[in-house]
Amino acid sequence: DAYVRDRGAVYKAAQDKPLYAGMLSSVDESLGRLRRALSAKNLSARTTIVLTSDNGGLASGKQHYAIKRRIPTSNAPYRHGKTWLYEGGIRGPLIVHAPDRE
Repeated sequence: DAYVRDRGAVYKAAQDKPLYAGMLSSVDESLGRLRRALSAKNLSARTTIVLTSDNGGLASGKQHYAIKRRIPTSNAPYRHGKTWLYEGGIRGPLIVHAPDRE
């Protein structure tokens, strides 16, 4: 694994979790099925879809490096992760698809 040091903490340089990637792919496929079903029932024009998640992963920390534990995820390019008040710990994704309203 590649790691980056910054301000006394160590970060994983890239996300390399195939199971996590598979889960994201599954969400993407499910969203596609949902949109097709809404369209087939002529509900697309009246439906707002909202996707969100929790804040960043367990991406950094001096304790991981000190005890030589593997840092589990990457929040790159943001600094730190959960429990920190830096970008990597407070940002949360939000995607909204709303039809045009007249």
